[in-house]
Amino acid sequence: MLHPLRQSISILPCALALVAASADAQVQIEHLVPDMSTQNSQTGFALAADGDWLAVGARFDPQAQPGAGAVDLYERTAIGFEHRGRLVAPDAAAGDAFGFSLSMDGVHLAVGAPNNTASAEKSGALYLFERVGSQFSFTAKLAAPGALTGERLGESVLLAGDWMFGGMHIGDEVPPDPGRAYVFKRNGGTWSWHQTLTSADAQDGDHFGFAYGITPQHTELFVSARNDDDSGTNAGSFYRFELEQGDWEPREEVYASDAAANSYFGACFANPSATELIVGAPIATTSVSKGGAVYVFERDSAGAWNQTQKLVPSAPVASAHFGTSLCAAGDWLVVGAPFDAPAPPGT
Repeated sequence: MLHPLRQSISILPCALALVAASADAQVQIEHLVPDMSTQNSQTGFALAADGDWLAVGARFDPQAQPGAGAVDLYERTAIGFEHRGRLVAPDAAAGDAFGFSLSMDGVHLAVGAPNNTASAEKSGALYLFERVGSQFSFTAKLAAPGALTGERLGESVLLAGDWMFGGMHIGDEVPPDPGRAYVFKRNGGTWSWHQTLTSADAQDGDHFGFAYGITPQHTELFVSARNDDDSGTNAGSFYRFELEQGDWEPREEVYASDAAANSYFGACFANPSATELIVGAPIATTSVSKGGAVYVFERDSAGAWNQTQKLVPSAPVASAHFGTSLCAAGDWLVVGAPFDAPAPPGT
């Protein structure tokens, strides 16, 4: 049971709350609202952090064009988080949703814009920025090879060293598709497409590529198929890949030990260490309907990943979607439950 740290994380329309945890309570320490924030910008829809830097996505911000999106940048200082500027796409267009997804690794920031018309209508794109000092500069825009109309590359992104992974989403404009994961690699400072990953037992609507996890050594990759039907309709699964001679090779498909329909197992990942993997199943029914759950996997000495725990809140709430988002650091795990109801006074 996940008793020590129970916290609801909600998507705010135009603000971001920072919360610090003490031994028995969480205390809001800052409330970040950009000066240029506007109604329905959805600031806080996506977050990425590395060291003292925080990037906050506002996927529908209208500064550049209506609904084009923006990303606000903050740096942690002795007096709190200071706003250091705002990024918009250099070729921003209305409705692009720049800032829908974010990933930060050191001085590099990746931004997804899934509605961008990079090579086809709403085929999506990934934008790369690099920080020098306190300034972020645009370095590259990447599109999927052979992108289809409505593919929406950029609804998910993971940046890890010289690797970047971007997912496609099945939009209304395209027929059902299992999904694909696009792999980009940096060579000599230049990013380019490297490989396209698919699932061996692909079925339409699997949403393969919905989310990604990677070990700290960047040698094992986990790819979500949250709508996989092998264990029940939308029960979910994830696929494990290993880096072998420069390419990502498939190894196995993993399911929850108690897989059940409509759990969305694999919707998100967190990788606290080389031997731990945390997996969200936000629609899983436990003691309450659609309350959600989180699964813990550990790698044994033989290299196999085994499920060791299933975490649920101490006071589950129906339809809370516990496990929608995850963040792990050291010995701490934060789990998002965006539809949780506040606990009654005194509980």
